[in-house]
Amino acid sequence: MGLMTGCTLDVPDLGEPMVADQIMGRWTGNWGVGSLFQEGEGVMEVRRSEEEGIVFQLWMSGGAMSSETEPPHEIRLTGEDSEEQIVLTGYSDKIGNVELVLTSEGEIYGEAVPDTIPAVQIGGYVNPETVYLGFIVLEIFEGSADLSYEGPIIEEEENNWFSWPE
Repeated sequence: MGLMTGCTLDVPDLGEPMVADQIMGRWTGNWGVGSLFQEGEGVMEVRRSEEEGIVFQLWMSGGAMSSETEPPHEIRLTGEDSEEQIVLTGYSDKIGNVELVLTSEGEIYGEAVPDTIPAVQIGGYVNPETVYLGFIVLEIFEGSADLSYEGPIIEEEENNWFSWPE
């Protein structure tokens, strides 16, 4: 049996997992700011898009986010994935300019800058079962959103319309 000589196989480094891998999919749960008597439900979807990179969508119903006659309020952020962190940015008409950072360790931090009140500070984490977002409104009122992993996002052939869970 002969040896292969003069041939080198260049195998690229497998590398670290991408940061977005830990938050991809559909997450559902509740949010609230107890001292302001604000609460509701939340649905979050995170996916990859060829055009926009990572797309983060959070729909919130109830409280100041949407009345019973309004559709859930949507917060849509986009950013580029990496092995260290993702910076997601976007604009929401109810909470202004939003920037969230997700690190490879699962830490989440950032802020929302509404037009009419001081910036809302955001901090939290993601693990395989939960996304937790804590926030401070009007610099003193603490709130949080606690979302549980539901599974991968099911892409529909023709329409990919949001549907509120039953």
